[in-house]
Amino acid sequence: MQILQKRAAFVDYVYRTGEILAALRDRDEGDFEQPGKFHIFAVKTIASVLELDARHPAEWPANIIQGQHQTSILATMLQLHPEVVRWYGTLLEEKGIINFDGETLSLTTETLSEMGL
Repeated sequence: MQILQKRAAFVDYVYRTGEILAALRDRDEGDFEQPGKFHIFAVKTIASVLELDARHPAEWPANIIQGQHQTSILATMLQLHPEVVRWYGTLLEEKGIINFDGETLSLTTETLSEMGL
């Protein structure tokens, strides 16, 4: 798992998601109390990561199993507390985009079908 955490940190370094979220962050508020644009960017990033993995599994280095991502790995990549990533996972599951068991996020069969996969 430590190697995957390092790879997730590298992905964050390459794509600068942590830096973008830092620029959107209200430093006087906690992760859950951040402005809407912060949460929108983070949720869209998670959805994009899952889509990239589904479309190009060999090219995406920060997951354990193709088509799935762990909360802890995404938390490292986004530089967020895992509980915030779990909250985002719940939101995406409620919208029918992903399956989420509290730790593992994966695109639903319907979402994959809509993507032509």
